[in-house]
Amino acid sequence: MTKYPILLVHGMVVKDKFFFKSFGKITETLQKKGYHVYVSHQDSLGTIQNNARQLYQEIEKIISLEKVDKINLIAHSKGGLDCRYLISNLDDQHWVVSLTTLSTPHSGSRLSERILALPKWISKVICFFWNTIYRILGDKNPDLYRLGTELKPDSLSLFNMENPPKEGVYYQSYAAQILNGKSGFLMKLPYLFQKNNNNLTDGIVDVESSQYGVYKGLMLKDSLSHSEMVGIFCKKKKREKVIEFYALLCYDLYEKGF
Repeated sequence: MTKYPILLVHGMVVKDKFFFKSFGKITETLQKKGYHVYVSHQDSLGTIQNNARQLYQEIEKIISLEKVDKINLIAHSKGGLDCRYLISNLDDQHWVVSLTTLSTPHSGSRLSERILALPKWISKVICFFWNTIYRILGDKNPDLYRLGTELKPDSLSLFNMENPPKEGVYYQSYAAQILNGKSGFLMKLPYLFQKNNNNLTDGIVDVESSQYGVYKGLMLKDSLSHSEMVGIFCKKKKREKVIEFYALLCYDLYEKGF
């Protein structure tokens, strides 16, 4: 068991609600192994700052419940940016001891940039539709259009300058990539949309953009899509490998004294 509890932080679109769990069976498996693991519930389509404030409130509750003064964060996709903003701007108590990011677009998302290149009225209509859906699903402040602009490479360049690594926090990162076009059901369309850019990608985030802090390489050597990293639309054998990765990741945090 790690010295400090672990908060799994989800990215865009997914929610840990109803029948749909943002980290699938990963959370339950880690808890059975004795780890004190929680799952975040920040907005799925919220801006980075908005979600960072929501995460801060969740962390405050976990710290109080566990009676500890530190916490480990493991964040998938855009959730890693929420965490980085929180650490740099809100964590005056130095609660976060480590941040592990999994396919977080630290250098921006080319996919987001290409989508926002559509005529503005089309983008606005699409965003209004999805904001409405996610408000019904529980988002308090969905703002997909603004979020899309935050994820563009030029926006992340400024974000990185304003939110450098914080002293005393251990940062590490992993990536994933689709091999031979084996993208899985959910990533088929976004993968086809950007595969001609000749960059290694998991269908949403490039491998290069995923690197931050101590880069530990690919999560799995096998073909792995952005959604499969959290066990979503993942075949049984691959899901078992994904769960094993999280178990090894938590054990590594334990060995590091976190």
